[in-house]
Amino acid sequence: MAKSTKGSSEANFLEVFRLYRCLQLLETLTNVTFRNIYIPGEIFGASAAVITALYICIKLSDKIPMPGFGFFPSALMDGCMILFIELASSGFVFSKSEGLLDDFKRMGNFKKKTGVNAMMKGLPPLKIRFGMNYMDQFTTLTLADFCINQTASLLLMVP
Repeated sequence: MAKSTKGSSEANFLEVFRLYRCLQLLETLTNVTFRNIYIPGEIFGASAAVITALYICIKLSDKIPMPGFGFFPSALMDGCMILFIELASSGFVFSKSEGLLDDFKRMGNFKKKTGVNAMMKGLPPLKIRFGMNYMDQFTTLTLADFCINQTASLLLMVP
């Protein structure tokens, strides 16, 4: 006896929904744990490190002797890695979950009695939050633009 493909695809969607709900629980735990202190502190610390280290690498490279100067390019790379890898992965969660939900909506035309369509409409994309905001795919670019603008302002202001 062959199974109906319609019923099996609905069962597969229900399993994916269950897994997505588990991811929403993990997102909620992450947001409660990190949104008020860790992520804002990480953004502030990485931005401050990038601005300071970039300024020193450009302006004071000839005034600081080499063994001590080696710290600043290292701090610049560390700050950039935090901004571009760790914080970008938080924006990656939002964009990938948004794309996954769009795929669900395109693929599923199920019977109304199963409730799968109503479940699909009730699924929001996953968002890693900091303070009252959330990370999207452009947050790291905004932070990089901020760091470059502040460094340029420092270079123009300080003789």
